[in-house]
Amino acid sequence: MAADIPQWIEETRVAVDRAGQADRAQMDFEALITASEELGQVLPSLAELHNAAELGRGVWWTGLDVNPGLLADLDKAQTGLGTRQQALERRKLTNVARQLTRLEPRLRESAMAAWKEYVASQAGDAAELRDLMQVLSGAEGIADVARQLNEALGRLARLERRLPDTRSLEVLDEVSALFGLLEGRLPAAVKTFVSAAARGGASLELVDAEVREWLIDNGALQNFRAVPGRPQEVRHG
Repeated sequence: MAADIPQWIEETRVAVDRAGQADRAQMDFEALITASEELGQVLPSLAELHNAAELGRGVWWTGLDVNPGLLADLDKAQTGLGTRQQALERRKLTNVARQLTRLEPRLRESAMAAWKEYVASQAGDAAELRDLMQVLSGAEGIADVARQLNEALGRLARLERRLPDTRSLEVLDEVSALFGLLEGRLPAAVKTFVSAAARGGASLELVDAEVREWLIDNGALQNFRAVPGRPQEVRHG
């Protein structure tokens, strides 16, 4: 039967088939270009998120649930290229690129929130000591530690605004160590008095013998003066 088909009809069929294949190939090519551009934009950020997550795994990062279908589609897109399912899997690759682009902001927001919460848990009290350090500037017993702590807190504040790296964790450890050292040199009664004085005024009852002796011994007594008035309500301890 096929032998009865005119030659020109057969040639037309072949030409149409080849044209259709060319159109599909062009569509596949354009899809791959789009996916490549989208992946090129999001992959560096995902790599940065991965590095931060590795640093925080088991410490401050608990991860974010990802749709299992995304990973399955990525596997299919990778293994399908070059096979008879090539066109289908290339479409999956395009879909994967779009999903990753939408996922990246969620991952970054979650990681940044977890990092900031961890920093606050490790250095929150140290940050509150900024006012104490200003009031106690020049105090012989703690001036050096206070200065170092203040400088480290400044570096940490800058690092806190971006995803953490190894340097970020080093600075946080430095702040924690300096905070512990400063706490060791600052008796609880002195901390209560100075904190109250720096945040609204301290009542005279807080200036007991221990506080007065410490202020005199550390050359900080001249940093304070008595003024009339009711001090603001402050938290002790």
